[in-house]
Amino acid sequence: MKEFFILTPLFGCGMFLVVLANSLGVMWAAVEATALSSVLLVALYNRRTSLEGAWKYVILGSLGLAGWLSSARSSSMPRRARTVPGRPELQLVHLLTVAPQLNPRLVRLAFVFALLGYGTKAGLRAGCTRGCPTRTARRRRPTSAMLSGVSLKIALYALLRFHILTAACLGPAFSCHLLLGFGLLSMFLAAPFILVQENLKRMLAYSSLEHVGLICVGIGLGTPLTIFGALLHMGYHALTKPVLFFAAGNLHQSCHTLEMRLIGPGMVKLLPVTVLCLGLAAVAATGLPAVRVVLQ
Repeated sequence: MKEFFILTPLFGCGMFLVVLANSLGVMWAAVEATALSSVLLVALYNRRTSLEGAWKYVILGSLGLAGWLSSARSSSMPRRARTVPGRPELQLVHLLTVAPQLNPRLVRLAFVFALLGYGTKAGLRAGCTRGCPTRTARRRRPTSAMLSGVSLKIALYALLRFHILTAACLGPAFSCHLLLGFGLLSMFLAAPFILVQENLKRMLAYSSLEHVGLICVGIGLGTPLTIFGALLHMGYHALTKPVLFFAAGNLHQSCHTLEMRLIGPGMVKLLPVTVLCLGLAAVAATGLPAVRVVLQ
């Protein structure tokens, strides 16, 4: 319990720092802090399944963070070093100011690295993260709620900030096409796994991957309406997904299983508030605005 209450605030502080950071380097360090605390939280019980999930996350997270670090360094290189004398490297505000002077080839390469790096954290199929539902299903409920509800959006938020920098340098077409393609790929690959899942928590984890793909599609389309819808989707999904995970945890405590075929219809009488919250959050996760307003 002591380890849990030390690592969980560290996990939360890292996510806050990602949002507040103006430097690409500080943002990378904050994501690294969330990754390290996540690994230790996965392996908290020291069981075989939890250790397997932790090792998967170490491998995928290390590759993703290495890709992001490469993108951060590449994006700060100008077309000619003398064009930006005394520049504060890696500061997003400064990089946006001098975006036309950055090397277009390096910026293209940097965005590809960022997409692969943060795609691993965000659950995009760009990162081939089949291990994301595995580690989510093996965490404690508060950690699962933060991972699927908030942590994925934090990584996606950092990717979108890099998308703004890329669009300022190259125009929106290059990064929008990549986001649109990988978003559609993530949606189509996650959908079959959702349909065949029998474990409630794992199904919710795969659902998060599909929603991340949907958000990327909205950003990739590049119109004001779709961008607004994608950002709105990020917000309410971050609110409804923790409700789903906590409700699933209550069902697990009562039924001692997360297999949906073993969770009987008697749960309506046994846990009426939990079932109501689970149903409303599930409908809200589909994007229906009326239920979303009720929950908010």
